[in-house]
Amino acid sequence: MSIHDANTTSVVPLPLDPSLPMEDPSEPSSHTLPSQTLPDWLHARIQTPDSITQERQITVSLDLATISPLIQNAQLNPEQLAVVTAPAEPTLVLAGAGSGKTHTLIHRVAHLVTQGLPPDQILLITFTRKAAEEMIHRTQLLLQQHSLKIQGGTFHAMGLIWLKHYGGALGLPPKFSIMDEDDAQGLVHLLMSKLSFSRRKGFPKKQHILALFSRAVNTLRSIADTVSSDFPWLETHTPQLVVLFRAYTETKWRQHRVDYDDLLFLVYKLLCLHEPTRRRLGTHYQAILVDEYQDTTKLQSEIIRLLGSHHHNVMVVGDDAQSIYGFRGAHTKNMLEFQDAFPDVRLYKLEHNYRSTAPILTLANTVLHDAKALYPKRLFTTKHGGQPPELIACYSEQAQSDLLTERILQCRDEGIPFHRMAVLFRSSAHSNNLELTLARHKLAFVKYGGLQLTETAHFKDVLAYLRAADNPLDSNAWHRLLLLLDRVGPKLAERLIATMQEAPHPLDVLDHVHGKAESTIRLLNNVIRTTQDDTISLADRLTFVIKHYEPILKRDYPEDAKVRLEDLKQLCYLARQSLTLEAFLEDLTLNPSTTPGTKHAHPEHHLVLSTIHSAKGLEWDVVFVIWVLDGQFPPVRSWHDEDALEEERRLLYVAITRPRNQLFLTYPSEHYHNASQQNLDSLCRFLAPIPDDILPGFAMDQV
Repeated sequence: MSIHDANTTSVVPLPLDPSLPMEDPSEPSSHTLPSQTLPDWLHARIQTPDSITQERQITVSLDLATISPLIQNAQLNPEQLAVVTAPAEPTLVLAGAGSGKTHTLIHRVAHLVTQGLPPDQILLITFTRKAAEEMIHRTQLLLQQHSLKIQGGTFHAMGLIWLKHYGGALGLPPKFSIMDEDDAQGLVHLLMSKLSFSRRKGFPKKQHILALFSRAVNTLRSIADTVSSDFPWLETHTPQLVVLFRAYTETKWRQHRVDYDDLLFLVYKLLCLHEPTRRRLGTHYQAILVDEYQDTTKLQSEIIRLLGSHHHNVMVVGDDAQSIYGFRGAHTKNMLEFQDAFPDVRLYKLEHNYRSTAPILTLANTVLHDAKALYPKRLFTTKHGGQPPELIACYSEQAQSDLLTERILQCRDEGIPFHRMAVLFRSSAHSNNLELTLARHKLAFVKYGGLQLTETAHFKDVLAYLRAADNPLDSNAWHRLLLLLDRVGPKLAERLIATMQEAPHPLDVLDHVHGKAESTIRLLNNVIRTTQDDTISLADRLTFVIKHYEPILKRDYPEDAKVRLEDLKQLCYLARQSLTLEAFLEDLTLNPSTTPGTKHAHPEHHLVLSTIHSAKGLEWDVVFVIWVLDGQFPPVRSWHDEDALEEERRLLYVAITRPRNQLFLTYPSEHYHNASQQNLDSLCRFLAPIPDDILPGFAMDQV
């Protein structure tokens, strides 16, 4: 029986070790919140045992050296074939940009299946649901088995599955709700007020506090250590931040809620503290493959280490030269440290680039020449010819925009459609002047990195209805909902929520409200009860919610209420794809890109503008990288931080490896930087030493 069958029996919780070291808050007891029975491990500082992967407990018996006809006909180069047929042992694959990594991974999965490994014993971890679905679909087509069941998804999606099946071992209730960023900020704000921390002079804002909490969780460090190393300007508030994190953790637990990081942090604690669950998962997944490993956090890498501790058949694939998410907590040294996590790691390299021309790859390799703490790697291609990249110094920001517009139109006249061209930049603000210039020339464009529907206020309002119905103890949802109502203020809302938290049937509390807001509160309560009714289709329940919300929408957003209403009606269509309200909420929280209005395929007459971070993994015929001016790229704030500078170097490398045929790098030769109050007049430090035969430089009047 698959561990993901609906009939899977729950793991019986075993007692957890109450003697684990705890992180004690250094703050007076007057700041503690009301006590309630909490699990002993909740505030435990847990570490993966160093010896956990030193000895293999089981061996995966597969004859992977035998090449099937499927693999023989797969058109794999020698490097790719070596990866596909690698033994069932710890394996690190350095996959350079454009080297056919996805093609290789798909054939590795297919090879495992054809050599006798049951598909449901393969775990494929990717960084987007779309990537996982694409890989599994292509594997099914390759094997001509459309019902093939491979367990694949993002770390967080898999964490949710594991917590639902095995969270009982930690005392986690079978039904819990997932908080989005807005929910988490609301809870932190509420706790700051209750603990009187918001009155402290200079106390950080809620979004900065959550960034600190997330960094601590993903790096497996204490709040105090994280403040000291990553947020030193907050050190005067360290005792209060420790107390606030403790209160935040306890409140989530009491309200049966988890935030995004908990989906992994709780799994990590589960695997560390509950050996039967670790053994069951570790023996079930006989092969573990992780894509984009360079972007994993310390927390994620430790989960992989724990899951692979029984058989060591773990293959991680990535490019340390494209590790650009340190600001999200990605641990850039995970690629290097993988060889310490498992004994006898095999190293493979994919260096044959199928995307770019030789001159572009020469520039990319040169940019990395002085990079620190990277595995040596050199991209090459068998393509012949190609135009060398061009570096163009412009008189000003406006001159840069004018030049780009002229070049873009020239490329179009040469037969290159707009959608096969992209302008990339370090910061979203770098395209502001260009956007105005393009608009004056009536050139249509799309920009990646804007506000998504899931981040809009009207979407979050409707989501609050659904969350309150799914989990009546969700105080953030109720706080948002009640304050939408006329004649309900913050004090009444907080009083009602506090009463509901203590009631055996929270919704009953709202049936007994009296006063001016009685009718509106009871009507809202009826809407929530109807939304809980599983006998009504989910789409109809959502329609009912939107009908109740529509007058509020028109009251709060009179100028564009119709547009916002159309956004919400599209949710009814999405609801038809989910069987339950709980599944629908999980999908919206874990996969916001599936919601309408987020990321559309751009039409052929639209040019692409994108931050480099959003462009990772994509490619175009022609790419313009703008603002390669030292102080803008890399930014001034990174000049005195070696790790930050190295990440900026890798970010430039990512930009340079996006084009197939042509690459242009531009910058205004002089620009005043307001924040640092200095004049910037130097080329990006990573490009300045490169000789003209690799990167020819031109002044604007020369082109």
